[in-house]
Amino acid sequence: MTSCVEKYGNKVESFITRIFGQVGNYVSTKPRQTIVLSFLLTAICGAGFARWTTENRAEKLWVPQDTIAEIETRIYESYFGSSSRFNTIIIQADTARDNVLTRERLEAAIKMHLEIETNKATVEGDDYTLLDLCTSGGSCVSRFDGVCRCLVSSILRQWNYDLATFQNDTDFMTTLNAYGSKEDLTAVLGNPVFDDDSGTLLSAQAFTLSYFLDDRTAEAGSDEKGTDADPINEGWEKDVFLATVESVPSNFTSLSVDYLAGRSFSDEFGSAISGDLFLVQVAYVVVFLFLGANLGRIIPGPESRWTMSLAALFM
Repeated sequence: MTSCVEKYGNKVESFITRIFGQVGNYVSTKPRQTIVLSFLLTAICGAGFARWTTENRAEKLWVPQDTIAEIETRIYESYFGSSSRFNTIIIQADTARDNVLTRERLEAAIKMHLEIETNKATVEGDDYTLLDLCTSGGSCVSRFDGVCRCLVSSILRQWNYDLATFQNDTDFMTTLNAYGSKEDLTAVLGNPVFDDDSGTLLSAQAFTLSYFLDDRTAEAGSDEKGTDADPINEGWEKDVFLATVESVPSNFTSLSVDYLAGRSFSDEFGSAISGDLFLVQVAYVVVFLFLGANLGRIIPGPESRWTMSLAALFM
């Protein structure tokens, strides 16, 4: 005697068999219509890809959403939000632990700055210089035009970032000591040495040169695109800032520099991801060889398991 469960199971099996039988019969008798309907259904279901955006913002990818930490971060940024991109150079002597505050090395540092100040970057057909992109702020001692209206931070401000002013300064160390107090100089110099009696600055192993650029992600519509991209500033950083500091070993041989650009993190992550792509390709080859070796026949063709393995990977 057939139980209720068996009867119900038979009805379900009969229903599924009938439905799939009808589908199979339609596909076999009307292949052209089936292909057209398949493409049409795929196009309709995939219409949303026309508005596809890739989310690249770290705070959206790696931080849990709707958490207290995220809410408090938004509150903090509403009061103390960053409106500038930061590009900085740590300038040292070409010889490790040597004094960088010599006339030759300070002059080389000013020349390097002038290249960063005057060189142009072309982005989407328009030319940009530091003066076009910088955050406004007085940076010099006695001038307020040119780069002095930009927010630039360095001891080179004592000469208004001007080469002729520095070259005409017969006592540059006295000018440098006028930067501020001993504490001020200690804050901007690496391992400074002062005279024990007078407190006068004698030497240092490093100093910084920092540039601030107005953030332009909103102009690029990056928030809507789900990215932190700032193409204009990133273009300038690549073509001017990074190009200049990377040329230091050949163009400014008395100096050694370490540097960080606003685009440095994305460049490093991009390089790491690109390096991993090769490993992904190797993994696909290994999977293909494993499947083919385990499933059977070596000769390619309609009955080959190797061909089936390759098709499975592509699908």
